Amino acid sequence: MNWTLLAYNILLQALVFWTIIVLIKLTQQYRLPFLKEFLAFAIGFSLFGFVIFFLQDVMLPLALSETARMDLILRIMMVFLLMPITLGTIFFLVRAVFRLVGEPVPGWVKWTYWLMGLLLMAATALAMEYFLRTDIYDYVGAVYAWGFMIFNQLVIFLSLFYGHARARGMDDGNLRRLALGWIRLLGALFFIYYIMLMGFSDIPWVYNSLGIWFYLVIILPVVYLRRVLPRDFNVYRRTRSAVGDVGRRAADLGLSPREREIVALVLAGRSNSDIEAELYISQRTVKNHLYNIYRRLKIKNRVELFRLFLDS
Repeated sequence: MNWTLLAYNILLQALVFWTIIVLIKLTQQYRLPFLKEFLAFAIGFSLFGFVIFFLQDVMLPLALSETARMDLILRIMMVFLLMPITLGTIFFLVRAVFRLVGEPVPGWVKWTYWLMGLLLMAATALAMEYFLRTDIYDYVGAVYAWGFMIFNQLVIFLSLFYGHARARGMDDGNLRRLALGWIRLLGALFFIYYIMLMGFSDIPWVYNSLGIWFYLVIILPVVYLRRVLPRDFNVYRRTRSAVGDVGRRAADLGLSPREREIVALVLAGRSNSDIEAELYISQRTVKNHLYNIYRRLKIKNRVELFRLFLDS
C-alpha cells in the first residue's frame, strides 16, 4: 500500500469535511433555497470521492497479489456503488441550478433524467456481467466511462448552460452576479477535471493531481459563496423570531413539519408572497396551509397566532 497516497487522500477528506461544515453554516444563515440543494450535492460528491478513495486506494492494492479476476471484481464493486450515488448527487446539482435562477425543475426533466440514468445503469451492469463471465476484461472500464459517465457530464453541462442563460435575465443584480459567478466557476472546474480525467490521466503528474481537482469542484464554489454572501446578501440573512423555540412549540400543538415551517416564517414577519417564494409553493397552497393551521389551533388570524406563541 502507498502510505503517502493514503495520507494525501485523508488530508483531502479532512479538507472537504471542513468545506461541508462551512456550507452547512451558510445554509443556516441565509434564506437562499439553492444552498440546501448544493449542500446535498456536496455531501453526495464527497461520498463519491470517499468510495473511490476506499476501494481504489485501500482495497485494490490489497488485491494486487490476487488474481486479475479479483482485481476486476473490486473494480466492478466500485462502479456499482458509485452509480446510484452519482445519479442522486447530480440531480441535486440540477435542482440547485434551477433554484438559484428561481425556477422549479420541470417534470419532464426529472422523468427523462431518472429514466435514462436507470437504463444506463442497467446496460452497464449487463455489459460488465458479460465481460466478467467471458473473462474479457479489456472493455469493462470503457463501458462505464463512455456510457454512464458521458451521460453524467452531459447532464451537468446542459443544466449549467441553461442556468447561465436564465441567470443573465434576472432582475436582482446581486442574485444575477452570484448566479453567473457560481455557475461559471462550477462549469470551469468540471471542464478542467473531465479533460484531465478523460484525456490526460495516463500522465503521472495529472493522475496524482486528480484528487485535488475533484474536490475543488466543492471547495472553490463554497469559498466563493463564503466571500460573496456576507458582502451582498444581508437582506437574505435568516432572522430569529422573538418567539422562543417555535419548532418545539408547534410540534407540541400537533402541527405537521410543513405547517411548522410556515408558522416559523409567519412569526419571522414573512408575507404570503415571501413564503411562496421561499418554499417554492403556490399562493393557494400557502393559504390552504394557513387555513389548516388556524383551524387546528382554533385561532382566526396572524395576530392571534403571534399571541398564542408569545404567551407560550
